[in-house]
Amino acid sequence: MKRPSPPMIRLPRARRPGAILLMAGLVAAAVAAPSPPFVPLHERIDRMIEGTFVGPVLGVAADADFVRRIHLDLTGRIPSAEEARAFLSDTSPDKRPRLVDRLVGSRDFARHMATTFDVMFMERRPEKSAKAADWQQWLFESFATNKPYHQLAQEILSADGTEAKNRVASRFFLDRDAESNLLTRDTGRIFFGKDLQCAQCHDHPRVDDFLQRDYHGLYAFFSRAYLFTEDRSKKVFLAEKADGDVAFTSVFTKESGATRPRPPGGLQMAEPRFRMGDEWVVRPDAKDKNLRPVPKHSRVALLAAATTDGSNRDFNRNIANRIWAAMMGRGLVDPVDEMHSDNPPAYPALLDLLANEIVTMKFDVRSFVRELALTRAYQRSIEIATVPALPARPTAGRIADLEAERTRLSEWLLKHDEAHKAALTNLAAARKEAAPLVADFAKTNAALLEVKKACDPAINAHYEAQRILLSRRDALQSINEGLARVQAALANLPGDKDLTNSIASLTARSASLTKDVEAAAKDADTKAAAARPMFDGLAAADSAADSIRERHDAVERQILALEAGLTSMLARRQADRTLLRHVERQLADAKALVESEPLFALASASLAELEALRGRERRAREIVATYDALVAAQRADDTADRELRESRRQLAEAVSPPRGCTPATAGELAKLRRVVASREAAVTIATMRLAQARRGFEPVARQFADANRDLPAIEKQRAAASAKAEADRRKLGEPFVKLSPMLENRFASGALVALTPEQLCWSMMQASGQVRAQELAADAEFEKKDPATESNKDSPARLAARATFLEQFVWDRLRGNAGQFASLFANGAGQPQNAFYTTAEQALFFNNGGLVRSWLAPSAGNLTDRLLKAADAQSLCDELYMSVLTRPPTADEVKEVSRRLGARAGDKPAVVQDLAWALLTSVEFRFKH
Repeated sequence: MKRPSPPMIRLPRARRPGAILLMAGLVAAAVAAPSPPFVPLHERIDRMIEGTFVGPVLGVAADADFVRRIHLDLTGRIPSAEEARAFLSDTSPDKRPRLVDRLVGSRDFARHMATTFDVMFMERRPEKSAKAADWQQWLFESFATNKPYHQLAQEILSADGTEAKNRVASRFFLDRDAESNLLTRDTGRIFFGKDLQCAQCHDHPRVDDFLQRDYHGLYAFFSRAYLFTEDRSKKVFLAEKADGDVAFTSVFTKESGATRPRPPGGLQMAEPRFRMGDEWVVRPDAKDKNLRPVPKHSRVALLAAATTDGSNRDFNRNIANRIWAAMMGRGLVDPVDEMHSDNPPAYPALLDLLANEIVTMKFDVRSFVRELALTRAYQRSIEIATVPALPARPTAGRIADLEAERTRLSEWLLKHDEAHKAALTNLAAARKEAAPLVADFAKTNAALLEVKKACDPAINAHYEAQRILLSRRDALQSINEGLARVQAALANLPGDKDLTNSIASLTARSASLTKDVEAAAKDADTKAAAARPMFDGLAAADSAADSIRERHDAVERQILALEAGLTSMLARRQADRTLLRHVERQLADAKALVESEPLFALASASLAELEALRGRERRAREIVATYDALVAAQRADDTADRELRESRRQLAEAVSPPRGCTPATAGELAKLRRVVASREAAVTIATMRLAQARRGFEPVARQFADANRDLPAIEKQRAAASAKAEADRRKLGEPFVKLSPMLENRFASGALVALTPEQLCWSMMQASGQVRAQELAADAEFEKKDPATESNKDSPARLAARATFLEQFVWDRLRGNAGQFASLFANGAGQPQNAFYTTAEQALFFNNGGLVRSWLAPSAGNLTDRLLKAADAQSLCDELYMSVLTRPPTADEVKEVSRRLGARAGDKPAVVQDLAWALLTSVEFRFKH
């Protein structure tokens, strides 16, 4: 199939009556009115969230959390310690936007997007008919060149595998074996955000929005598709039949229906009609196993063209929601394949804004991701205080407004329901009235098929004779052209025996083929004559059906108009149900906050009282400590003075020994003098410290008696207040438990999200030094191939080529490790891949597997090598925590590392490897926060 051109984007049209007049008025007004100031998308997103949510909104995360989070989301791995330190030490106010811009422009971003979309499209399905590595590289090149998403989707949804350059795009179809029901479910989920599987045999039992006709309308695009295997090459392609309609019957209500292709959220699509026997570009030939049939009309290509041009609301909302989920940890609609009115977006207006904006951006994924990364919503902290300081609670007026809106929407939906029932009644009546004509039309088509069946043997024989004739003529032409070339060669080499023999052989073969062509032509003429009345009879029968066909089409247009009205009505109803559910959610949030406020206030008051008592206790202890320091300094001074007097006495006796005692030697005298000098220095120091202690005590001397007296009582009060604060905190119970997910689900706080298997693997390789080692190897290899000179070392072209070479080199060397992680940490093939779970196999892999342990064996410049070269425990700990957790260590962590190093001072390499392993396998490392 010829590859379609990139889709043109159609901006959504105004749908309400009078929209054209309204737009004309707006244009006229715009001539006089100044243009409103431009507000970037990321700011509009934040205004919408912060202006809509009824509860508290957290501030942005600390720099250390942000730099780790943004690298994970834009490159698929944590930053190196050098990158993290450079960011943390940067004091410029625009360092976050600058980092975002650098990362989204990198090849690492393209690689991470390729991995993300590979998992989204294929859900880790095993390789079958298309090579997974080629598919992944094609995705990477698409994102590296910033191919628009709608073009990428169109190429996937229209790929049949026949175009060599773009064959990998057919993997979505081929590796699902072109199974129509599987393609229906996965296309609905992945491209439109709707899991219609449970609507295959009846209307969805749980989701009112998902109807059986929705499933079969999408199924109709794939019902004619099948796999075609070329006999010669054994290559597999997507092929389609030229006919095959879709009918369905509910297993519950026994109601039946039929449908042409209908995209999610759209109407039945018009299709071309061909005369019987004229449906093919390439006709099927049962005898030619290498001939792939090609119909004139492809329903698969119709889906790609009709849904990727920006006009399909579900397509636009789905990709906006999925990219949001990839960045934020959850979708505005979550799960992302459950888009329906009973599962409304966290902010319906925001999802509409994003869907419209991604169309306006021409589906530029890079620019769209950049805007999300710049939002405060993305950058929010996950740190929720033990007892949050809530802002002013939702007012009674706000709750009353929400209740009024809920009532209004509920009443409006009741009116919608009545109108919907009336529309269904009208549609059922129209179908009932048309039933006899539909039955007659079906009989006419069946009769036509019988005529075609009777005519097919002669017609097929005619086409087969034509194929044989053309084949013989092509062969004869090739032989004659070869004969002419050999004859020309013989003219240049007269008498050449081999050429003479070849001419004789080719001449004989030409004569034989000439006879075959004559026979084939005669046979073709005979069979053409036999087929002519069949063609005429088939055409006559087809023309005879024009009358009933026209009447059927007229009635069908009326029914389709009623269906279009019903579809529009359902869309409005679903939109209003979505708003109703959203208002109900807001109301529940507001009431929960109001109802829990007394408990939060009580807990906050208890905590404030506790903090006040802790302050009094701390102050009293500080006063007592100054007295204790003074007493200790006085004792130290007394001790030093006493020891000095004793040393001086000993020296005096040594210089003038008592009668009868042996005089001290010169060495002993020198030693005693050194002791005296040392103790004189000690006395000086002790005296200074005593003076310092006295100066420290003087300001609080008057308070000492009270502090010393009151401290036991304060300690008792603090203990009681601590117990009360804990009891009041426990009283929060369910309200506090609900607060955290409420904030997270409304994007008022950051989300704690498990790393994907690929993020986990690449982050471990980054932290342990594997990525850096391969970058150095790649750099050396590049220098061999393209040595730097004075003239080219700083040229943009060479630097770009180097970056390209390094990224591809590192990817090729290390990508296999990610597959091993995926086999252990990912969900099953063909399943949604956002699940997090822990298993014994994962623990055994970390504990007993050799892969991660091997990364921690000291080698030039890797993590453990750098740690072993650290000057002291503090610098070792700094390097370890910055490399693995992208943050400085706490004082307690430094103390623990020091303790472990001291306990096994003779086995430092093993201790260092154990410490690095412990952090790499920690809960903190495995999550994005």
